[in-house]
Amino acid sequence: MANFWDKVEVGIALYKYFKSEGHMNNFLNKGEVYFNTLSHFVNSKDDSRRDSAEHLNIYSPADGLHLTNIKTGRKYSDDRMLFSQVKAPHRIFVFCTSLIYSEDLLNKFESAGCIEIFDPKQFVERLKIKIRSPAHNIKCRKLLCGKVEYYEPASLPGVRHACPDDIIMSKRSSFSHEKEFRIAFAKDKDAFYVNKVDYFLSSSQPPAPPTQAQPTTTPPAPQSPQPPRGRSWVWRAGRGRGSRGWSGSWRQG
Repeated sequence: MANFWDKVEVGIALYKYFKSEGHMNNFLNKGEVYFNTLSHFVNSKDDSRRDSAEHLNIYSPADGLHLTNIKTGRKYSDDRMLFSQVKAPHRIFVFCTSLIYSEDLLNKFESAGCIEIFDPKQFVERLKIKIRSPAHNIKCRKLLCGKVEYYEPASLPGVRHACPDDIIMSKRSSFSHEKEFRIAFAKDKDAFYVNKVDYFLSSSQPPAPPTQAQPTTTPPAPQSPQPPRGRSWVWRAGRGRGSRGWSGSWRQG
């Protein structure tokens, strides 16, 4: 992810599809960048944006899992799926864009509009400055940035199952038409550490993460097998080129 900019052609642009006209106008006119939690997309009531496996890696080979009992050496197959789940998805924040402008995506997301970010490298650099500001008390210094990797659950996951950052930057192949480019960060210092995941075996729906308390500024949530939404994250960046934030060089698609 870190070397993404060395691997792409000059002139790449990102496209942000906005559900809310208010968020779009604030982004365009005030430089506000709105991050949603990972768990927001797990819980979303909007079918076009919900992904119940957003916080998971799923491994489901066609011929079942091949397991070995390390004490007895016995080998056997299991028809269930193996899930690895990032911890505290309500404390991980993502900003989702696409590498393409598409009327199909505009309609799918029921978008109020789409804005083209025509200098994404500069955009990301400005975000880094804001995210790493001591004022925000963000312990994790790593900013994830790059193309989302699409995978088939039947394929071997490699090391992805054990790496929270790789899980966050990947989605099932059924979403590949979105051609997503994602920017993400976490509040906790150890959020992206290797093996900072929980494992489950299940035969059906993705397992729910542990229940967490809702932020005190929102009413208590009813009991649910889904992760809490957490807070959304908004930064206001100045528009002048001498400011600490983004310069406001936007173009509407």
